[in-house]
Amino acid sequence: MTNTSIANLVGASPAASVVNPCANKAPHSQPHSRNIAGEGSQASFSGKQPAEDIKRALHAPKRARGFTLLEVLVVVAIVAVMSAALLLSAAGSGAERRVEDEATRLVRILQLVCDQSVIEARFIGFGVGSRTYAGYDFTDAGWKLIVGNQPLGVYSLPDGIVLTVPDSEQPLVATVPEKPQFLCSPTGELGNLALDVGVAGQTPQRRVRLDEGGQPRSVAATDISR
Repeated sequence: MTNTSIANLVGASPAASVVNPCANKAPHSQPHSRNIAGEGSQASFSGKQPAEDIKRALHAPKRARGFTLLEVLVVVAIVAVMSAALLLSAAGSGAERRVEDEATRLVRILQLVCDQSVIEARFIGFGVGSRTYAGYDFTDAGWKLIVGNQPLGVYSLPDGIVLTVPDSEQPLVATVPEKPQFLCSPTGELGNLALDVGVAGQTPQRRVRLDEGGQPRSVAATDISR
């Protein structure tokens, strides 16, 4: 080792040989913006974070609102009213159909009375009550009610269906009378017959009467005055 090298070593400052640990470090940079909106989002943390949060809240999908108790009660009330109206309508249409069916049956029974009277060449009676009707045979002892399971036997109307005599001041009794109110002659003539069929306590819906040819037929309430 030369003297120059020794001198250089001896004369060197100890501070010069100490490595500055910060010498090779890059200066502190500004903090990077922090992604707060998730991966792939362009939103970043900044001083405008509250404004961004408000904007995202406005564009966020709204939750479905449930029904209140008052709304549920209103719906239930509406459904109940509609159901009651439908039931009343169905009940009304059912009663009208029963009245029409009973009026049709009454017409057929009256036709049978007259047909049998013509075939057998004898008088046959027909009696009615407000809830029933039947045929009558004339015997040596007088008029006899036809009973038993026969077409002209005693027939009871369904519940709620009644017979009335139009323009009569005296109402019919519930059961058939001892003597018939109407007679069919061997010539097939039934006389002056008119009976109303309807629901009890209501205006009659059908009327059974004789047409111009003397045959019984059923007409609607709207045609009663004709």
